[in-house]
This record gives sequence, C-alpha cells and structure tokens, in this order.
Amino acid sequence: MSAIITLNNIKKTFETENGAFAAIKGVSAEFEEGSVTIIGGANGSGKSVLMSIIAGLDEPTEGSVEISGTKANERGNAVGLVFQEADTQILGETALEDVAFGPENIGLSKAEVAKRAKEALEQTGLLHRADFPARFLSGGQKRRLAVAGILAMEKQIIIFDEPYANLDYTGVKQVNALIMALMRKRKTIIILTHELEKCLSLSEHFIVLFEGEKVFDGKSKDALNENLEAWGIRNPLKQSASFEDLLWV
Repeated sequence: MSAIITLNNIKKTFETENGAFAAIKGVSAEFEEGSVTIIGGANGSGKSVLMSIIAGLDEPTEGSVEISGTKANERGNAVGLVFQEADTQILGETALEDVAFGPENIGLSKAEVAKRAKEALEQTGLLHRADFPARFLSGGQKRRLAVAGILAMEKQIIIFDEPYANLDYTGVKQVNALIMALMRKRKTIIILTHELEKCLSLSEHFIVLFEGEKVFDGKSKDALNENLEAWGIRNPLKQSASFEDLLWV
C-alpha cells in the first residue's frame, strides 16, 4: 500500500509569556491508505496539535504535510475530524439537517444533498433517527452523527480525537462497530487515544508521542513490549490476557 499522508519533520512552536514552547519537535511519519493508526500519548504529548496540523486547521512552524491527491493548502478537503466533544460539531436541529449542512454549504443540488445525507445516515446506523433532535442523541450516536457528516462530504481520511471519552460500554461498542465498518470501506483512520484497552487491536500501526516527540512508530502489537508507562501510557495488557482482547465489541 502507498502512503496517503506523509509528515516531513513537523515542528510547532507557540509563543507564550514565558517564551517559545515547542509542542511538536520534528515528527516525521507515514500513514498508509486504508490503514488504521492509533496515536497514543499522555495529556500534553502533542496529539491534538498534530491532529490539527494534519487536518489543515493549523500550519506547522517548520516541515510539511503531504496528502496524496491534495494541494498543500487544501488538506481540509480530504480530512474529516470527529472531536472529543461531539456537541461542538452539531449544526442542525435534526440528525438529517445536521448531516446535510456540509453538502448544502458547498453548493450541491438539493437532490444530491438529500442522497448523500440519507446514505451517510444509513451507513452509520442512524437513518431511523433522521428526524430526531440531534442534541438529544446519546454520546455514541453523536459521534456516529459526526462521522455521517464526514461521509456525506466524501472525505477519505477520518481522525477521531479521544472517541471513547465519557462513553459507557454500549457507546464504546457503537464507536468501534462504526470504525470497523469504515475499515471495510477502506477509509484511512487515525485514532487519538490513551484508552488502548478499548481499541488497540483495531490497528496495525501505532505511534506514541511524548512531550512533542515521536518515541515509537511501528506495529501495534510490538508496542506492548515497550515500557509504555515511561511515556505516560497505561499498558493495556495489565487488564487483558492478549492483544486480541484489546477491543470492546
């Protein structure tokens, strides 16, 4: 498989009252098309900053992001984000109106908007909730709604930012079922999380960030042989018997 995302020596520095703060320190990586990558790291490791740069919400201080088939200043056209706080992404009164918002705002015809919105809701298991008030959906359903909006915009890359935050067991299972459905559609998926026990076996590729640096980049299974605690990550095998058990379904 070929790389759909290539990070070339990404650095990001912020100016603060106490001087410059380096949030990302020279991170390079490749993400294969149709793959699932988990980026792990403790709070403050740089995961969210890197996510924003990949998605085109922010620009690196140094380095570059290359997304296959996309111009440098059009990354947002290829990448869809599912934020940790799903409520912040709700823009429509009903689930159908919310999913239709993006296609409507890029000037598609009413017929095409309706077709895309219906198909996206069906793909995410929310078609029966089309006329339901979007803000009264469950936590897991709101994340699925955010993905439906991304699918309606036909984006090939989907980034999940802490997708299991504040979800109960049922909500976690819903999110994982959705991710597995996206895998079958050959979407390229990046999951930012520290809750490895819920999803690690979904992925083959695992990256760890620690204080803005990439300290591991390899196979997810091999990461379990590393001293994850040294990077502020719980080793999920302390609660599970095997790598295959690291998925809530």
